[in-house]
Amino acid sequence: LGLGGLAGASLCTAAKLAEVMEKLGITHLHPTLLSRALVSCAGAGRQPAGEVEIRHEHFVRLTSSWRDSGGDQSAGCSESMALWATLWALAMERAYEMDLMGQVFTLFDDSGDGWLQYAEFDELFETLFPSVTKAETEDLFLFAAESSSGDMTREIFVGLILRLGITMDLDELEDLVNSKRAFMFGERPVDASR
Repeated sequence: LGLGGLAGASLCTAAKLAEVMEKLGITHLHPTLLSRALVSCAGAGRQPAGEVEIRHEHFVRLTSSWRDSGGDQSAGCSESMALWATLWALAMERAYEMDLMGQVFTLFDDSGDGWLQYAEFDELFETLFPSVTKAETEDLFLFAAESSSGDMTREIFVGLILRLGITMDLDELEDLVNSKRAFMFGERPVDASR
């Protein structure tokens, strides 16, 4: 987290530290509860967590509180565990993003034949990435088609996204899937395993 070994040189607000620790899976406590504990360890009373700066010694006080209160283990975490948790979370997020990309493929396959024709691919890319030009979209379609049998299947589409390192905000992608489903099918979810 950047606090270890810096002996007070590194500062972070209680609210931000609690949010990061919860996001990384370092703790299963709700960020509000954790930020209150951090504020308490900093001796800041009832100040808002967003205003209280947490120093290294405050963090150490919180992580050793279990041991200090008679527990048989410390509540600390090692940097390697934080790194592992971060990498795992990123991999899971990328896998979810690729699942959503597959769902987008299915929703833009207007003919329902499991293949994207160029017009369908163009509409999909224009929706996902409005700044990509028609020439770039055409190049991407031909690139994917050349590396396969000339057809754009779901697997080839997802492979293209992975190979080129294309990413998209998950919230925007979820919104696109949900709005396209609502437009096409009402509120009924579409089977993404097609």
